[in-house]
Amino acid sequence: NVECIDLQNAWIDTILNIYFIGHSRIQNLSFNKTIFSKNSIVSIEGIDVEDSCEINFCNIIGALSIYNSKINLVEANCSSVIGSLILKDTKINLIDLTNSTSTGRIITDSNNCLNPLNRETANILRHQKEKEGDVILSLRYKEIEMRRYKADFDKLSILEKIRNIDEIIIVKLNYWSNDYGQSWLRGVAFTLLVSFIFTILLSIINKEIGLTNFYYQFFQQDFWNRVIE
Repeated sequence: NVECIDLQNAWIDTILNIYFIGHSRIQNLSFNKTIFSKNSIVSIEGIDVEDSCEINFCNIIGALSIYNSKINLVEANCSSVIGSLILKDTKINLIDLTNSTSTGRIITDSNNCLNPLNRETANILRHQKEKEGDVILSLRYKEIEMRRYKADFDKLSILEKIRNIDEIIIVKLNYWSNDYGQSWLRGVAFTLLVSFIFTILLSIINKEIGLTNFYYQFFQQDFWNRVIE
């Protein structure tokens, strides 16, 4: 076992394989401020990172791959992925891609949704899955993105909430109407509820119903036909 693997401030222009038989526990794996050139292929396999894998302020022009491992936190802040960042067959508790950009590929498992730290991270992962044509995971990341967006609004002061009231309403309606695109059943129920309310309001305005025969309408087929229409 080793305490940490430190490759900070490096220029990697070669093929580098770090492989452990079984799973070797380490505290940290750090590539901070490292440049992976277009000729680089870095492969790491069989590690359990108890604290964090730090890939901050990096330029990944080549390929960095982590396989068959466990990582508590993948932290890749202010980095640029022009080549490939591959996280396959790896259990990751939390991932943070704040202020990073990806014109290349961030490749993750197709059967496992990662846990993004914030909305920006979820947005980056969503776009990656859209590039791959993975509709299911892209929608899942979109849901997480909207939930993180809602959480950001909840932290605002009352004055800031008033200033952003239009965005807050849109986010709330998105949740109430279809659970951020995840529930078609909620979408149908929300549509029928809104139709039901407006049908009653229009009927009252047009004096088609009054307080005396209000409940009577609920047993009329014509009323429900109008709701469904």
